[in-house]
Amino acid sequence: MKRLFTTTPATSLRLFPIHAQAILFMVTFAGALVISIFALAGSIPGDTTHESPTLIKRIISMAPSLTEMVFALGADSLLVGVTRYCKYPPEAESIDKIGGFLDPNYEVIVEAQPDLVLLLKEHDKPKEMFAKLEIATVTVDHQSVDGIIASFGVIGKKLGATKRSDSLVAVITNQIRKFKIAVYSLEKPTTLICIGHSPDSGAIKNLYVAGDERFYSEMIALAGGRNALTEGEGIKFPILSAESVSKINPEVIIDIFPDIDGSGLDTAFVLSQWRSLPGVSAIENKRVYPLKGNYLVIPGPRFVQIIRKFAKALHPDAEF
Repeated sequence: MKRLFTTTPATSLRLFPIHAQAILFMVTFAGALVISIFALAGSIPGDTTHESPTLIKRIISMAPSLTEMVFALGADSLLVGVTRYCKYPPEAESIDKIGGFLDPNYEVIVEAQPDLVLLLKEHDKPKEMFAKLEIATVTVDHQSVDGIIASFGVIGKKLGATKRSDSLVAVITNQIRKFKIAVYSLEKPTTLICIGHSPDSGAIKNLYVAGDERFYSEMIALAGGRNALTEGEGIKFPILSAESVSKINPEVIIDIFPDIDGSGLDTAFVLSQWRSLPGVSAIENKRVYPLKGNYLVIPGPRFVQIIRKFAKALHPDAEF
């Protein structure tokens, strides 16, 4: 059987700008939706190293999703350093920068004298370095819906914001329940999530799509659809050719464009690109939806907004 996709390196494509956290997240996601509200409230322990016994007063965030979570918990006054990619909420841009998601400046971090550094599961090397520097860390998992929700409890407990984290978890849990109820009896269209392709070509060529990973599959399912790519062979974000898209023949295509650095999105041009690929159900039935927003590629506290965006595309006549 001819392979539907390839693992061509990202450097071979000219893609729309994609957030640094999103790039790493696109090759590491896994997980499952949490069931127990007690687990959601933070009973799942975090992975901590060199935990400081004193009250935490100075925090460094190593990812945009972590920065957003600290703000959501009302503990942003404790932040003394964030990555150069931490741009939401807008107030985050005024906080001192400690480098990037993948290339932190350890000298700047040490000078900031943090009581705690917040890490993601992907931060293996930084975690080792902070252990050597004897800087306290806490690691959470933002690779899946359950991991994101559980991290509210973990970080909330570390920062003394358990009431706030419990409240946020209750709201999110209720929103997820409403989505499930709203789509329960609706048809579940096969949906292809595209996360990057050539912006200047008149035709659709190689595309990064959500494959054998859990986060986008969870978002699609909660929005009332099914991931059209069922032959992932363990590749979380494979690259599809136009021919492969035709063979998969999705009923809906969601084309995601982060708006980082003010990148523009000409919706008419994007739709004309897709129309160069005939015979695909989503294209023939005008069910291609270009969506713009950097939060769409950041697995963090705003994931409920992603579900809502997807749900409105999949079921435009339903109320969410």
